[in-house]
Amino acid sequence: MTTPLVTHAWLDCLDPSYKGEGDGCRRVERFLAHYGDTFPVILLDNGSSPETCERFAAKHGIEVVNLQPHLVRGEGHSYPSVWRLYWQIKSLLERYEKLYFLATDAYILSQRLIDRLEAINDGWTALWCPVYECPASEIQVITRGCREFENFFAGECNPDRFNGLWEEISLPFTRVIKGLWGDRFGEFKPTAPFIGYEPGMDFYSQVPDDERFDDGQFPVVRRIDGKVTVSGGYTVAAGGETSRIREFVLPFIKPGMMVLDLGFGADSICPTAINVDQAARYANMGNDPQHLTGDARNLEWFRDSVADVIYSSHLLEDFADPIPVLKEWLRVLKPGGILALYLPNEMRFRKVCAETGQGLNPHHSNPDMSLEYMRPVLTGLGLTIEFERDEPEGYGFLTISRKA
Repeated sequence: MTTPLVTHAWLDCLDPSYKGEGDGCRRVERFLAHYGDTFPVILLDNGSSPETCERFAAKHGIEVVNLQPHLVRGEGHSYPSVWRLYWQIKSLLERYEKLYFLATDAYILSQRLIDRLEAINDGWTALWCPVYECPASEIQVITRGCREFENFFAGECNPDRFNGLWEEISLPFTRVIKGLWGDRFGEFKPTAPFIGYEPGMDFYSQVPDDERFDDGQFPVVRRIDGKVTVSGGYTVAAGGETSRIREFVLPFIKPGMMVLDLGFGADSICPTAINVDQAARYANMGNDPQHLTGDARNLEWFRDSVADVIYSSHLLEDFADPIPVLKEWLRVLKPGGILALYLPNEMRFRKVCAETGQGLNPHHSNPDMSLEYMRPVLTGLGLTIEFERDEPEGYGFLTISRKA
């Protein structure tokens, strides 16, 4: 059975920016245009007239569930109509083993995200919202038999039980996916112009209800030869070192940050990074463009304290003494900025080479390179280590540190 796409709206809303002109709901119709006929769509309506719901269902060939009565948003964080939806979803899970629950202003934009969501077969999943550092409730995957979901919404429908709570920090998700390029970008708009789509985004929520915002900039989701496909989306390069740890670094990168990727090897940490490498780079792990060519020991293009994040993969081990190099990088990094380093444990690397028969890397110049070696180096330079990952299945390790 094909997984349905469940969303919600108030079709009789009179706000022109929401309803649009004529018979229809502009916001919902934009949503339907983005997802096409990829999934069966179930629209949960907040108390519109039965005639409106029947007309909209016939016009678009979707299922509309008319939930009565209309529940009005109260003061503060009062959304009784939203809490009522979850009991309806509990009912839908008697028909479906799994469903996608999306807000009408939440757009999936990348193949890697849709592939990941399609592979989920258990639990209750949400994405991560970097700007608020909490789960994003706009895109969820809910499966039949999830104990956390069933227990949270046990009993008869009672929206008042949770009204006034924040979904994002109250719902007991069993899985929150981090490491994606996405956020509530539509909220980052004190004035126009709005933040638009950038190649590489995985999702965009809070899509502005404004005719000045062009939905045509987004790739769309379609089913092609039986596979859910993002047409025009961005595919993360596979096989590069960075692709192994990107999901751990991206949560530290917020929209609008200045990011440097030093020794990027054609596989950039994120689409908006400034990619730096030498003229004859010896790693070509992707197809991303190189922006600056030079020496990692001299970041002559940058003033002091201008970068929010500096990321580097498998570069620092090429220097016998990493401290002078790091001092130059820290010169460019802002106070409070993030330094993310992905490096090889040299002894484990040599063991892998011996076991597989591959040659040693002649560029490696520090035989002591390891997580244990780097910890005192980083703290000695005044950095606070916020995240570590030492790969048990390989020879790489990742450190993410913050400058004082």
